[in-house]
Amino acid sequence: MPIYQIGISNRFVRQKIENGETLTAEESVWEDTNYFDIEARDEEHAKRIIKASHKESHGFVIDCIDEYRYL
Repeated sequence: MPIYQIGISNRFVRQKIENGETLTAEESVWEDTNYFDIEARDEEHAKRIIKASHKESHGFVIDCIDEYRYL
């Protein structure tokens, strides 16, 4: 199966930053995009996998998704 690199961040954390609020150490990790390697059948399958563990209702958004290309 192909491997996809998915970059996600948290919109709630970014809103706190924009509002000048203080972040906890746990929250500050999500200020920037975090990358995960996901093995999946296709891009939609990879999105479903990452969304199962990083829910949109908790503020997580997909910033980018790329399939690894092997030479």
